[in-house]
Amino acid sequence: LPSIVAAVCLHTVPTLQAQGTPDIVWEALTPSLLANSIQGVDWSPVASGNLVFGSTDRWLRTRQAETGALSYSVLQPHRSGGVDQALYSSDGLFIAVHNSSGGLDYRVHRAVDGVFLGLLDFSIDEQGMVRVAPDSQLLAAVGGDGTLSRWPIERFTVSVTVGSGYDRTNTTFNFSPDGT
Repeated sequence: LPSIVAAVCLHTVPTLQAQGTPDIVWEALTPSLLANSIQGVDWSPVASGNLVFGSTDRWLRTRQAETGALSYSVLQPHRSGGVDQALYSSDGLFIAVHNSSGGLDYRVHRAVDGVFLGLLDFSIDEQGMVRVAPDSQLLAAVGGDGTLSRWPIERFTVSVTVGSGYDRTNTTFNFSPDGT
């Protein structure tokens, strides 16, 4: 079955009552009508009212949250796997995208039109510390620190898989909001 994206409004509910079903504001079928699952979803932090989401079909899509109208779609690279995380920068100017088969890196797109700008390279050093830096393409595209200061690090998840088949070990790094 095709995936459906729906925007909902949650009612304020007194703490002693069970929450009711949310009101559906809009819903939209996956444009290709092929089966897939929505993986990464984020709301724009600015007044644009946009919603970004990625799915197992490798598409990153943005929609207007109020109406559900499609703003644009960006197909992620061949063999990159589905989009499992999609995050707006704190100023709403950029979108970071992680693909399930894309290693540790996040692809950075301009939020207004989806143009690919470069990568946020995540790596794990010998002591097990996670390091992040913009690649040269991202630095050239946006200057400064390559958007690094625009991302609260606690919003990212870094997962490493070692081994193959049944003998695999997954390690996931989640970051605390206070940086500890």
